Amino acid sequence: MPFNLEGIKKYLQECNITVKGVLHVGSKSDNIQALYNSINVHDSNIIWVESDKVKAAKNIARGLPNCFTTVIDTVDKSILNYSTEKPPYCSDVCCNDSPKLILTELENSEILSLVEFMEKNNFDPSEFNIWNFDSMGSEFRIFQGSQELLKFADVIYTGVNSTEITKKSNRNSEIDTLLGQHGLRRVETIKNEDNWCMALYLRI
Repeated sequence: MPFNLEGIKKYLQECNITVKGVLHVGSKSDNIQALYNSINVHDSNIIWVESDKVKAAKNIARGLPNCFTTVIDTVDKSILNYSTEKPPYCSDVCCNDSPKLILTELENSEILSLVEFMEKNNFDPSEFNIWNFDSMGSEFRIFQGSQELLKFADVIYTGVNSTEITKKSNRNSEIDTLLGQHGLRRVETIKNEDNWCMALYLRI
């Protein structure tokens, strides 16, 4: 997370949010793992979902529990066609600058909706109230297809990217509206040097 730890703790304290567990969809880093531990989340209460099989294998080899190689996406599998060179959420010229690595990482991976993933692995969604999603433009589709789970999320840190690569599928206003309907409000937006945005939503 590109904002400081004290800021996160401040939000949690101000909103009286008790951290139970973390659902992390996207690449893991040692820094983010340390951050979760520092807000009293034990490794056994963190779910790591990674589409890159090599990275996931390294996490498992290190003894990290709850590591999965799965693509979390829409319930409607009919729109997911990986036979082209572009990720399924891109069209026209929006992905001209997108690395081919994206497709390679997703090929032959299991694709599940968030609801399907939690049910398949026997996770109680009420035990994971902190969500961190960076899924390269599919965040809105994931949330839209798992609205019955949004009531369990007290904090969502998610991509709301504004670059050409994702603007077709992940418009900021759509995520704001959808999460707002479930009691979550955006309180902070972080833009990096590549114009990729992440946003923090809280149940206020």
